[in-house]
Amino acid sequence: IPLVISEDGIAEKPLFYILGEDVMADGTAITLQGANNITLDGQGYKITYGIDGNNRYGVYVNMANQTTVKNFRIEEGNSSGDSQYAVYFNNANNGTISNNTIINRGLNAIGIFSLTSDFIIIQNNNINVSSNGSLAGAGIKVNSVIAKLNSNIVTQNIINTSGSYVSGIVIANTMD
Repeated sequence: IPLVISEDGIAEKPLFYILGEDVMADGTAITLQGANNITLDGQGYKITYGIDGNNRYGVYVNMANQTTVKNFRIEEGNSSGDSQYAVYFNNANNGTISNNTIINRGLNAIGIFSLTSDFIIIQNNNINVSSNGSLAGAGIKVNSVIAKLNSNIVTQNIINTSGSYVSGIVIANTMD
């Protein structure tokens, strides 16, 4: 069952969501939409996402700042899927992605994707990504506004890749 957390503004006090069991989702498993100052703690439980195919995410954080995603086991559920990301931060600033174990496979499979998000710390994750086609995959992909590209920290991650067109870490920029 997918979980959607949506709030306006910054929470007065930090909010903690703790996973208490494994989760399976046909599409995206957890979505954080505009909810700021949130910690998601998987406590070692497993998320299986994207069972039904393409463009699905394990944890999707969209326009949510001060977000932490930690201690999850995240696995793509359909190896023939396209553009599946285990953790996807989109326009989410000042966040942390840490201590996760990720298994992702398929076309354009990405373990952790940070798109136009700044001041993100990606640390201590164990990521396995394999590709079965001609679209590029990556263990970690950081695509940031060029003026702030050096504001993100990627450190102490273990990344294993296999297949064609798969990179360990991709650093790219967008125009602001």
